[in-house]
Amino acid sequence: MYQKVELLSLPQICFAHAFASEHYHFDFPVMEKQLEISLLQEGDTFRRYDDGRMEFFPAEHFFLSTYNEPFTAQSRAAFCRHITVGLSSDYRITLLTREELLADCQRRSSTFPTFYISDEGLELAGNTACEALLSRLIDRFALPDAEQALYCTGLLYELLGAISGATVRAAVLEGGGLSPAGLHYAQRAVQYIAEHLSEKLTVEGIAEYLGISTGYLSMLFKAYTGASIVRYVNAARIEKLRELLLSRRMSLRQAGESVGLGDENYCSRLFRQYTGQSVRDFLRQHTPRH
Repeated sequence: MYQKVELLSLPQICFAHAFASEHYHFDFPVMEKQLEISLLQEGDTFRRYDDGRMEFFPAEHFFLSTYNEPFTAQSRAAFCRHITVGLSSDYRITLLTREELLADCQRRSSTFPTFYISDEGLELAGNTACEALLSRLIDRFALPDAEQALYCTGLLYELLGAISGATVRAAVLEGGGLSPAGLHYAQRAVQYIAEHLSEKLTVEGIAEYLGISTGYLSMLFKAYTGASIVRYVNAARIEKLRELLLSRRMSLRQAGESVGLGDENYCSRLFRQYTGQSVRDFLRQHTPRH
């Protein structure tokens, strides 16, 4: 299972440090609103809860910790070493299957800053950039300058984004449908679409930009997003159209042209097809009543 973590308030960094011990045995109380991102660099650990449950945490993995119930953390290893950052924030955690994770990260379902991590942790192998970010954050947090707090918050968001991205990549590769190279092409295709929504987009044009065949691109894209390129582009355009109609109060014609849908009638039909309602009903539904 995967954890979708939504930060409902601005996170405050409580601590960021490296820790090493030959006798790792600590009791932790309930600490509301506290989250911790740790990289166990050396020494497997386990946790024992009051109801007898136990959780195992292997070394060379990143983990997310919450403190909603008391537990005892221990290790039988001769030496334990980890680096960690603790933060305080209102948060919401939702457990997702692999399929739910891939669908959720594509549609960006939350308005809050959100990251993902497996409940089994994230392997360090192949993710040394995450380790480097956490180390940089720890180094910055130790400095006395007041402006370091803002810099550290930026590094925290960068770290969470890197862990989230690595988690999603691992989930995609877990299905066996994409190689690392194929995943790279699929992600570049998604980025290209996002940056060129207002232009004419075709499978042929995207494939030419990536330097691969249309058939190969279509296979990779479907494996990564679960949708064909045409359907994904249409859905992305309608989502952006909804945003423009509400936030900028554009006319349908203006909003349509901004997302590459210059034909107003076609734009209306596509809107109904993907949202299940007409543009008029959508605007009426979201217009404040006085």
